[in-house]
Amino acid sequence: MRTAVREGFATSNSNWPRCHNPDGRDMAKRAKATSLTAAATQPMERRGLGQQVVSRILELVRTGNLRPGDRLPPEREMIEIFRISRPNLRESLRALSVLGVVEPRHGGGAYVTDLEARTLLAPLDFFLSLSQSNLEDAFEGRRVIEVEIARKAAGNARARDVADLKAMIGAHAAVLDDPIGFRILDSRFHEKLSLIAGNAVLQRVAYGLYNMGLDIRRRATEEPGLIAQSAEDHTRIVDAISRGEPGGAAEAMTAHLAHIEASTRRFATGGARARSFDAARRLRPRAAEGEALAANAEVDKETVVERASVARSRPSGRAGRARR
Repeated sequence: MRTAVREGFATSNSNWPRCHNPDGRDMAKRAKATSLTAAATQPMERRGLGQQVVSRILELVRTGNLRPGDRLPPEREMIEIFRISRPNLRESLRALSVLGVVEPRHGGGAYVTDLEARTLLAPLDFFLSLSQSNLEDAFEGRRVIEVEIARKAAGNARARDVADLKAMIGAHAAVLDDPIGFRILDSRFHEKLSLIAGNAVLQRVAYGLYNMGLDIRRRATEEPGLIAQSAEDHTRIVDAISRGEPGGAAEAMTAHLAHIEASTRRFATGGARARSFDAARRLRPRAAEGEALAANAEVDKETVVERASVARSRPSGRAGRARR
């Protein structure tokens, strides 16, 4: 397999630009012919070459020359194949790792990942996390994705899937007074629905959307009656799936998401009001203190004015003695 991988690299490299010779044999000749302008643009050329390495490896994956689980050639060989420096090669491999195409493994070496949607779409989670404050967009996204997941799950569910879902429904009774336990069970429930739906892309997007605003929803589970409502919603979804009714499952999921959105908004609004109340309460003693200082200042001002008036009404010492 490694021989085939090397051949794939080698045959793909016939037109590869010869930008850098790692062993230095041609460095002296090239240095004499290189102008200052060319030297100034060299870092840009290297970055461009690194991007070409990424594109080349992606092409090898697309064409099947590199398959899931294949180990890439050692660094030294890839340096020779691509005519690239070691730092630039490592930068290219890091970029491929971020994309979910290549992964380093313990013991050395870089390997092609499983190339599954959950791996390749992992960067989407970060993108979705950037919009944590936009609850409206998050719930609209969940309605589009999770309602379709419920619909597909009702059409795809097998007897074992239905049994697993009903076991989860039975476990709800044990977590009605346990918000942490419920959150774990809720996450497993939605993940199971995505798995039954059988669409890896929907599954990954649903996972990212589920985690949006999760911090607020965690605290919202403390609201009395919320866990019981969600348990009832989950039961309706499973009942529709067990009957093989895609429309009923979609309707039940729509109602479930509406309940989640309403409770989340109540908590978010109530939390904002509570923060405003706390801020006002903290400011109130300061305001009272300010009023007291102002009142004291006014008293002092009146005292000063009164004393000045009394002083003006008294005769000076020498004039008073003369009258006497």
